[in-house]
Parts: sequence; structure tokens; C-alpha cells
Amino acid sequence: MEQVRLHPFLSACERLGLDSFMNRRPSLLISAKSFSNEQVLFFLCGQDYFYHPTDEKIEGILELFIGPGKPYELNVGEVAIGNFFAALNKVAVSVTTEGGWAHSYTAFSRAPGLRPGGTGNYNLFTKALNALALSAIQIIGDVQRLLRGQNIHQATRSIQGAEVERYLAPMRTALAPYWLLDTRNLGL
Repeated sequence: MEQVRLHPFLSACERLGLDSFMNRRPSLLISAKSFSNEQVLFFLCGQDYFYHPTDEKIEGILELFIGPGKPYELNVGEVAIGNFFAALNKVAVSVTTEGGWAHSYTAFSRAPGLRPGGTGNYNLFTKALNALALSAIQIIGDVQRLLRGQNIHQATRSIQGAEVERYLAPMRTALAPYWLLDTRNLGL
């Protein structure tokens, strides 16, 4: 049986074990305790966007993770961020006419990129997330080593009560305007 290849971003989430709901909260706790929760939270948010897309989640990812000075700024380098924004602003659209002739449109009457309520936002944003995942192989490996280096469920048993909330409450508060009740899907 042929195996279907996932998008690079979703493959990264799978390698990190974030595709399992039961691993999400422990992964966030372990990464928060070691001060690398922004990467895990980013992959959880991106994964959630793939399956439950909204314009608010796009805004949240852009406002919280992408670029200098963001509350959960990803440390992926300028090239990765450049690849992300380049994928968001692709302007060429290829169309094949009824006669079979291919034609590429590169100029629009509107600016390229995301638009409020835009029907193409999902395709643009998932391509941008995939571009970022391909550029961020180093951080994926670092987070994978952190999470796989121990039994995450056993490791989180030492994190109890108020300490759990100390780690998760700021993330929940930051994401709430964009994810609303969907923060539960993230393990928050």
C-alpha cells in the first residue's frame, strides 16, 4: 500500500509527537520548563490551523510568532522568515484555457497575499507554513531531541498544580483572542 506523504509542516508535527492529543499538554509543559515552548506552541498552532483554519488564527500566528519582538518569537533566522513571507506573497496564478493553452497571470488588480475573508488564504498560509518548516529543520531537531529524550508523560508528573498554570496560563491568554475555545485543541 502506498503511503501518502504529509505536508512538511504536518510531518514535522508528527515527528515531534504533536499529532497525538495526549502528547500536546506534556510537550508544552516540558518545553516551557526548558524555555523552548515557543517552538512547540508554534507547531501546535500551525497544525491546528491546517485542520481548523480561520483568519483569526492566521492573524494570531503572525502576531505571536513571526518576526522580531513577537511574544513567542521563533528563533529560525532571517532566511526562514523570508521564505515564509515569500510564500505568503506569491502572485503568479497559472490557468489552462479550454483550448489547452497555459497562461500565467502575474498582475492582479489587488495586492497579492492574504485578504480578510479571502478564499485563497488557506492555500497561501499552509504553503507559507510548509516553507517555514522546510527552513526550520534545525529547530525541529532541537525540539525533537528535547521531547524524545525522555518519557514526556513521566517527566510531567513532577509538574503539578500551580506550576502547570504558571506555564500554561500566559500561553492560553496570548492565544485566546485568536483561538477562542479552540485553545483546548492545543492542550491548553
